[in-house]
Amino acid sequence: MAKVISIVNPKGGTGKSACTANLAVGLAQKNMKVLIVDADPQSDVSAGFGYRDCDESNETLTALMDTVMKDEDIPSDCYIRHQAEGIDIILQIIVLIETVRKSL
Repeated sequence: MAKVISIVNPKGGTGKSACTANLAVGLAQKNMKVLIVDADPQSDVSAGFGYRDCDESNETLTALMDTVMKDEDIPSDCYIRHQAEGIDIILQIIVLIETVRKSL
């Protein structure tokens, strides 16, 4: 059975990204499947795993949400990046906020 762990705090500088990355590595080291969904507009978790220029990618959480809102088919495994550490991640780019605003 899957478990969802959310690390959320509206205030910046509280260590959400560092906690997420460290928790993910710890769980992966215990042979657990880990998927990080980076919803932070600053995309610090994505950057921490080496994805610093995600704005160029069309396979991000923003693009995934846009695809879902347009009711388009989602290719299997398309938006998930696989890490050597055994961690999977869905990247983020800064335009997520604008995508969410459009849906409201």
